[in-house]
Amino acid sequence: MPRLWIQITAIIALVVGIYQFAPHAQFMPVDDASLSYGNPIVKEFDVKSAFTTYDPELYIPLTLLSYQIEYLFFGNSPMGYHITNVVLHILNAILVLLLVRYWTTRWEVPFITAALFAIHPINTEAVMWISGRKDLLSTFFLLSALLFYCRHRVSGRSAFFYASLTLFIAGLFTKVLVVTMPLLMMIIDDLIPMKKTPYEKLSKWAFYIPAIVFLGIGMIKKFLSMYSITYTQSILLAGKSVMFYLKQLLVPTHLSMFYKQNTPIELSNPEFFLPLAALVVLVCIVFQSKQLGKLFAFGVIWFGICVLPNLANAAKGGKADIYYASDRYVYVACIGIFFLLSLGLIYLLDHSKAYKKIVMGALIIALPCLYAIQAHQYSVYWLTPKAYMRNVIAHYPETPIAQTIVGLEELEEENSETAMQHFRYALEISPEFDISRVHLGLALMKAGNIDEGMSEIKKIQEMKMDREYTYAFLAFGYTLLGEYSIAEGLLHQVLSIIPEDSRALHMMGILAKEQGDLAEAQKFYWRSIESNPNDVRPKAALARLMKSL
Repeated sequence: MPRLWIQITAIIALVVGIYQFAPHAQFMPVDDASLSYGNPIVKEFDVKSAFTTYDPELYIPLTLLSYQIEYLFFGNSPMGYHITNVVLHILNAILVLLLVRYWTTRWEVPFITAALFAIHPINTEAVMWISGRKDLLSTFFLLSALLFYCRHRVSGRSAFFYASLTLFIAGLFTKVLVVTMPLLMMIIDDLIPMKKTPYEKLSKWAFYIPAIVFLGIGMIKKFLSMYSITYTQSILLAGKSVMFYLKQLLVPTHLSMFYKQNTPIELSNPEFFLPLAALVVLVCIVFQSKQLGKLFAFGVIWFGICVLPNLANAAKGGKADIYYASDRYVYVACIGIFFLLSLGLIYLLDHSKAYKKIVMGALIIALPCLYAIQAHQYSVYWLTPKAYMRNVIAHYPETPIAQTIVGLEELEEENSETAMQHFRYALEISPEFDISRVHLGLALMKAGNIDEGMSEIKKIQEMKMDREYTYAFLAFGYTLLGEYSIAEGLLHQVLSIIPEDSRALHMMGILAKEQGDLAEAQKFYWRSIESNPNDVRPKAALARLMKSL
């Protein structure tokens, strides 16, 4: 058996090799600003607010605290945030290695399980997306708590029990998913026997009570924010999600941040009937798994426990925007499947004839290599929003968010016609997607179709989906029409609500420039840049202004 430090070094090398370009990645326009560098709680280092607010859906104060610390050192630079994510993934992979050592006597199984966890492309989303921090951080505390709990089961020392409890409670402050730990403890109890004491059941309540409390606190806003679908549809979506995750863990293809449900959620639909039937068969196999061994049941149940809380997220979104899966939702659950895969590979290797051992050994090496290559290639797409969203569109063109983000990138590059194509396609898929409509209006105005552009923006108000930015973009239209007083009134209305709204400040700069007050325009452009340093539009406007002076 290679020494433990050699195995850990190998795991670190694998992660660093795959995610070597992560520090150069940009922020993603999905959630990154609202959660991290653009979050007022993060920018002001408001610890009290971090512990008294939601994200807006989940209660994640320690995750917000991690962003606050990073903002102190890195500000609006994404490099520090990405490095933190990679480091957390390395630590989690090491924890997987140490934890699985308690489940089996074979050194190869923990190492292969940890290696698969470290390099599998399905975990790339959690690592490369800064907003995936809550998954990384919660996993760190969950695995650490379970590691100490296993140590307690082996040694019987109470110090390890209290260390596990402390880490468990800390983990609850990172993401509500950590509430699954008491269920994981139950299956670990069956795997690692311990001399029972009169206080064993009582001591478990030290985990049950915080889990119940945080489940109520952490999920209340989640339930309120989710689009309600029928129980039947929820079951059908859950069945499809589980089988989709299992398939992606074994043969990861067409990975994406978004997996949108575009067909009717009906039992007669093969998309739901076939996965549900396969899931029933899988459950039957698990119930009969005594013949396959205790470890097989352990791996399957681990996967089921960890993936179950995330199945409700499939119903998130509006009526036209239901998503059935997300890669990061199996960041912890995948450990159970990788454990089973490792056991299977070692079993086949041990029970193969001499010449077949060479084939199995090559397979054990080839499989991780294929996963690693794919994960590295996939991580490169994450370097820029435009490259990533184009990759999403290549596989899932009917994804309105991806179409809109590519359209925004094209609009920033002054490619109005191309941008309009993406916005219009997004609206064909999801007519109520206001971000696409408001930017379609902006693109039309930039192309000279001012009345048509303003009409698109007013449709948002007619649908009672009014936002502050609709006034800012309408002000742009009135500025182009020369109706400066109306434009100024609209912008002051926005700034009275959000004093440092970057869009409104940018439009105020455009308005001042159109009126010939270049010095005032320059001031507003600078304020817009300070409010949102990652928005290139006020920077471009300021550059053009400085060039004309």
